[in-house]
Amino acid sequence: MGIYDRDYLRDADFRGGRGGLSGPRSWSLITWLIVINVAVHLVQMLWLDADRVGWVSRRELFDGHVYLLLTYQFVHADVWHVGLNMLMLYFMGRPLVEQVGKATFLKIYFGAGLLGGLVQILYSPDPIMGASAAVFGVLYAVITLTPWREVYLMLFFVIPVRAQMWKIGMWLAVFEIGIFAAQAFGLLTLGQHGIANLAHLGGAFFGWLWIAWIWPQRRGHGRREAREREERWNDRYGMGRVVDAEVLDERSAPSDTPRKPKPFVSEEIDAILDKISAHGMQSLTEEEKRLLQQSSERLARRVEGK
Repeated sequence: MGIYDRDYLRDADFRGGRGGLSGPRSWSLITWLIVINVAVHLVQMLWLDADRVGWVSRRELFDGHVYLLLTYQFVHADVWHVGLNMLMLYFMGRPLVEQVGKATFLKIYFGAGLLGGLVQILYSPDPIMGASAAVFGVLYAVITLTPWREVYLMLFFVIPVRAQMWKIGMWLAVFEIGIFAAQAFGLLTLGQHGIANLAHLGGAFFGWLWIAWIWPQRRGHGRREAREREERWNDRYGMGRVVDAEVLDERSAPSDTPRKPKPFVSEEIDAILDKISAHGMQSLTEEEKRLLQQSSERLARRVEGK
């Protein structure tokens, strides 16, 4: 058996039960999102005659159909549209889930889709569709998390290019702004409704914002709570309560008389330790160093039972 044949080293999406085939119960969050998007697109093509039920426009939003800001993220124009979005989601979504967890990933994914869609329809009355805004949010969240990571890209699906993540994000943002400006000034027309570049940029902004500002604050709050719990634990059970501890020398007194405890640290040594804490080891005199050494040796013998 090879090492990658072992169950615990396989991808979660490919762990299976009998026969080695995985079922829906073992699918990852990313797999579920891809399956849902592809299934919706197939339903649109095969049963609805490509009628784009679920997309959103300014008029529909102002009519109160707010739910369309969610449904439009699962409706795509064609095979290329859904294919490219799901390919990007597969490669960028998996590392993001590993870094931030499922709950935070879903907040970034759907939050980017909502913000991107809202920005686009407030700018243009044309209807929009697709998971592009959500996927851009995921992409820029990964870029913000690992800006210096180097990856290989296939430029135009032919030319291999090696680049750092922050450079990819920068050039992609420049490209989106350029296409948006070209369409806005009538210099470029792409398809019936063009490309929703503001949705892409809005989603990208949300992904960056969440990782750069919102997530660190929430994690910092969690770290503060953890530190407070740790301090309470130490105060109650930890080393903070050993300062006043005492060792009884059972051989030094008869069994029928109270045993007088001997402190771990004498007042004289305690004062030396305070001096070290305040001014450093170099502040001790030779006599203080000698007393500290003797106290250390006595404590070692006491602990060892000598």
